Amino acid sequence: MHLSECQLDELWTFIYKKEDRLTPLEQLLGVYGDTWVWIAFSPVFKLVPAWVIGKRTLRDARRLIFRLKSATDGHIPFLASDDLPHYADALLDAYGVTVRPRRRGKRGRRPLPRKRPPPDLCYAVVVKERQRGRVVRVTTRIVYGSKKRIAGLIHTSPVSATISTYGVERNNPTVRQHSRRMGRKVNAFSKDHDYLEHQQTLAFAYYHFVVPHRSLRQRLPRPVPTKGPLPEERGTKNRPKNAGGKRWTNAGGRSWRR
Repeated sequence: MHLSECQLDELWTFIYKKEDRLTPLEQLLGVYGDTWVWIAFSPVFKLVPAWVIGKRTLRDARRLIFRLKSATDGHIPFLASDDLPHYADALLDAYGVTVRPRRRGKRGRRPLPRKRPPPDLCYAVVVKERQRGRVVRVTTRIVYGSKKRIAGLIHTSPVSATISTYGVERNNPTVRQHSRRMGRKVNAFSKDHDYLEHQQTLAFAYYHFVVPHRSLRQRLPRPVPTKGPLPEERGTKNRPKNAGGKRWTNAGGRSWRR
């Protein structure tokens, strides 16, 4: 699918026990305790093209970015996230171009190959400063790309007016509402990683293919009369899977067509 924008974020949950109640052996296993649902969200189509369940580590950030790359058509969308440093490293691993720096002088070994961001990779972060648990200041910082190019992308965006993560943060409560296992204070937490992943697969399929989204309404060619005193229906609600393109693949690898 072709995406022009994508916002990245992660949701907290836990498996079997919360982190502070794990035994030393359970902590060594690295399976239970705090778990994060990494999400890539398209604010234009209201799609979740990629998601990953794991720990808050660079390894799982790489898994998310590579799944996002495999779900798109090769075009690099304008990306935004919070100031978690793992995203910048994962984006460089997935989209970076390998170059070999020139040797300086005649002695010593040649410099090792390294990756550099391509010119069309644009990535910015939203930095939130908190005091006593409250956000007191919000700033933005460009990580990859130029100010001029990012300003042009924001100007042509149909939904964004500035660098922000409003779309994915607004989608986070929707994810928690569609999946009781994601609730913060419930007795329906997952006791196994596979069960949480299967349930989230079902929840995202329900979100993409069943639930109509009000912001994706499409105007009807002719108003449809309604029953009773209600005005004529001038638009129809659309679903994210219809707005995102003719064919796309979810994180589990299965493809659908409209």
